[in-house]
Amino acid sequence: MMVLRKKSEDEKQKLTKKLEYLRNKYDSYKYAEVKEAEKKTGEMEKIQQQIKTINEEAQKYRDEQATQEEALKSLAEGLMGLYLCLNPLGMPDTRAIVTLQKVKDELKVVMRKLEPDRSHLEIKPEDLVRSRIR
Repeated sequence: MMVLRKKSEDEKQKLTKKLEYLRNKYDSYKYAEVKEAEKKTGEMEKIQQQIKTINEEAQKYRDEQATQEEALKSLAEGLMGLYLCLNPLGMPDTRAIVTLQKVKDELKVVMRKLEPDRSHLEIKPEDLVRSRIR
């Protein structure tokens, strides 16, 4: 009986040690799992922040582009208006560079009519923006 009791106590001690080992292993897996989840959460937050930054930069670019397009549209309309002031029956072009060339030509005509004997008032190419018609 003593032998059985000794054997059962040894068996109980082995099982207790195994149980403790398994509990420690389980706790370490839980800890590792929590750390991995925290790491992934941190990485996700970092990625989300990068996406937010990129979206903000893209919106800023779109806003700047819209502002530039509006300025160019306003400039083109101003050139057309100037051309029509110089030549009310003229047909302004939709291309700003062509309209600018037409304004330059009309200004030359007006200046010649106003001051025919004053060649020093003639508009020189360097006085206006050089333009090339494509």
